[in-house]
Amino acid sequence: MLFGLTSSAMAQVTVEALIGSSVDTVDDRYRPVADGIALFQRGSGPAALKMFRDAKAQRPELPPGEVLFAHLCFASNNVKPGRDALQAAAVTFKDDPEVWNMLADLQLREGHLAEADVLFRKAISVADAYKGNSKRQPQLLASALAGAALTNERRGQWGEAEPFLQRWLTLDADNADIPSRLAIVLINTQRFDEAKKTLEQLRQLNPKQLPAPIVLGVAYERLGKSDQAKESMLEGLAKFPNEFPVQIAVASWALTSGDTDLALKCSAAAAELDPESPIPHVLIAQADYRRGDFAQAEARFQKIYQLKPGNYDAVNGLALSMLAQKDESKYPLAMEYAEILAKNNNDLRTVQGRQAATLLAWALHRNRRSGDAERLITGVLNSGPISPATAYFSAEILASQGKKEAALDILNKALAETTAFPYFVQAEALKKKLEAP
Repeated sequence: MLFGLTSSAMAQVTVEALIGSSVDTVDDRYRPVADGIALFQRGSGPAALKMFRDAKAQRPELPPGEVLFAHLCFASNNVKPGRDALQAAAVTFKDDPEVWNMLADLQLREGHLAEADVLFRKAISVADAYKGNSKRQPQLLASALAGAALTNERRGQWGEAEPFLQRWLTLDADNADIPSRLAIVLINTQRFDEAKKTLEQLRQLNPKQLPAPIVLGVAYERLGKSDQAKESMLEGLAKFPNEFPVQIAVASWALTSGDTDLALKCSAAAAELDPESPIPHVLIAQADYRRGDFAQAEARFQKIYQLKPGNYDAVNGLALSMLAQKDESKYPLAMEYAEILAKNNNDLRTVQGRQAATLLAWALHRNRRSGDAERLITGVLNSGPISPATAYFSAEILASQGKKEAALDILNKALAETTAFPYFVQAEALKKKLEAP
């Protein structure tokens, strides 16, 4: 089927995922969108596109029909028809920011950074003038600013990235990732004192913001400056030991850097500061997982899951812990957990959606359904940026299907990251295996 979704990918696409961020309530008014998805699933691409266009004509608050169609195409690894639809929309819906965001994102994923930069700037301009949907406008503007910032960060154009990050922060003040990226910009331009001062000012404006030493520590780690990261993190911990977010941030960093003892110490301190929060217990379970005590990790995640069945990290960790063990009898139940997570996080445009789909693909692979796993993980790879951990799982799956070159390409990109990640050792071993004559 040229346009049809695979059964695994289709499970990730719902009406809520396609239009939930654009409308207040997904109800029967948007039934044509569900009909369009069904047509696409049956391989009737042109009919699906027409249905989406008709839905847009009836409900102007919706994204353009071409945009909805393109999202389905990308989720099913049919990039060309999705790109063609967006090219058409750039003429008929040139005032819709999502068209330009998606075209820019395609260029970004393909490594065409100059073209992506031009298109994201166009998206920002269009989003500033957009009046078609007050719910979509700030989201699309934030997405365009984030894309423009990321494009210039990847190009090493730190001065160009800075204003995009600053403006994005005004739209998403609670996003802890933005200040750390701002710090990276300032550090890369050798403005260390300014970075600290900026972060301190941000904390005064928003007391929920992490202290400057912690944010700087995250930035140093991203830059591969592990010694400075450790010094900054320990400084923040010493100055703000009674702040729950600080203990959690240091514990998370310690896990990433391989210091499980510090991670456990900070997690225990965080649990005392907030006995009701499941986060410290999740981190303790993740420390068990990192140490290779998968049975203990499973037991801890199981306990958290029983108390908080909707906790994303608990379900994710529980499934991963079961899949990491040699006892294959655990794998079917692990896949059921993975399916629950994927069903409840079915938007591949989001980080959690891609992570949940990756978990399901890994569960399929471990349950000896590597063909289904490959089809699903291919959709993930075509849906947006991926983490190094997702890259490792993807490489394992692709390698099992004889896609050696694709697996190596993904591994090389993951291993080139300046920050450590949980499967670094396994990724290096797989790379060595694939490169062996």
